Amino acid sequence: MIRTPINTVHDGFNWYVLRVRGAFETKAALNLELHGAADQIPDYCLVRQLWIPYTTSTINSKGVYKTRRSVLTPGYIFIHTILSNKLYATLKDPDIPHVFGWLQRGKNWPAMVTLSEIKQLACLEEPLQEAGEEYNFTVGEKVSLPSMGITGYVTHSSYMEITLDVDVFSRKVPFVVKKRYFPELVKL
Repeated sequence: MIRTPINTVHDGFNWYVLRVRGAFETKAALNLELHGAADQIPDYCLVRQLWIPYTTSTINSKGVYKTRRSVLTPGYIFIHTILSNKLYATLKDPDIPHVFGWLQRGKNWPAMVTLSEIKQLACLEEPLQEAGEEYNFTVGEKVSLPSMGITGYVTHSSYMEITLDVDVFSRKVPFVVKKRYFPELVKL
């Protein structure tokens, strides 16, 4: 029988959320890694990954397109770890700059984030299409967005978004498709 010195709460690696100061997610992650490397966080060796989901967007400033990177979930860091009692207790009320503690449901252990939720965030984090790819949609063209089950006619098309007229209960409703979903649009 093999004994482990770590009293784990859940078997295997799971995703959890740490609350951090908004706009300081990168500094909070760096502080966690530095405190963990200096053995100030017990069982930090169980942490596999700290993840801050980013999104990139292109903004138009008087005809000049600039790419901007921003945090997808401000004020939160995702941590992939085996949760031990010592790790939980240390990060419950930490003395680490910009880190506030676990995101908890009630007064119990931190809530686990499901793998499907992590995959959804990872899909949103995917970069936009490359500058060389062009998606041309003309007004009046019928298109479908299969992932959302939406079909409609293009009423407005621009570099950043497309507006569709979608039938909802026999009424035309405008639906805006952002640039990151252009590759999913199918011309009918």
